[in-house]
Amino acid sequence: MAMATRQRPRTLTARGYQQSVDAFGVGVGPAERVRASSVLDKVAGLTLLAIGAGAVGYVANSPGLLIACLVLGAVSGMAACWAPRTARYLAAPYAITEGVVLGAISHLYESINGRIVPLAVLVTAAIYVTTLISYRSGLVRVTHRFYSMALAATVGFLVVLVFGLFAGLPTFGPMAAVIGAVGILVGVMNLFIDFDFIYRAESSGMPKAAEWNMAVLVLVSLVLVYLNVLRFIAALSGGGRR
Repeated sequence: MAMATRQRPRTLTARGYQQSVDAFGVGVGPAERVRASSVLDKVAGLTLLAIGAGAVGYVANSPGLLIACLVLGAVSGMAACWAPRTARYLAAPYAITEGVVLGAISHLYESINGRIVPLAVLVTAAIYVTTLISYRSGLVRVTHRFYSMALAATVGFLVVLVFGLFAGLPTFGPMAAVIGAVGILVGVMNLFIDFDFIYRAESSGMPKAAEWNMAVLVLVSLVLVYLNVLRFIAALSGGGRR
């Protein structure tokens, strides 16, 4: 990952880090710099906000609301990730709109198996905690090679999803389970990168204003993990439908 503005970013994530360096600078004092614990607190707050909004989306089950929040969530999420200074203003709108979308999608899965959604929430939480512990303990090291692999996996998975919009992706069976498992792996790899981003920002002295940008990045990865946990569990639940 690039640590100085003169270095050329070698990966997509490095470019994202460099954007934050350019936007916020580095080298502030200990009392004014990013604190990893503060970022994780913000992640927890945004997650609770998304869960609350998800309950609304689940109960409303409105296609119009789903489409509107899908568009608003995509716009606010991309802006918060790639224009770091906007994240403090867009983090809550992103969490709310994305929560509504996840609630509506969860409602669809709930019609397949009433145990899918609670189980998916628990599995996603377990993955988040396990990934953070694995990173902090040094069990998994985030290197340039790791970044390159994560980028390739993420781009490849997105290509599959876009293709699936036109060709259709299976909901049940081995292929659907494989797609879900790959999606979970991609989400986990991005979580590792997000955690590396956070702790590098803390050690380099990036200002606290950057914390919202990092919290949104983690939430985006959690959304990816949750959606693919739903897909994976649904694939294993059977039902014989597409």
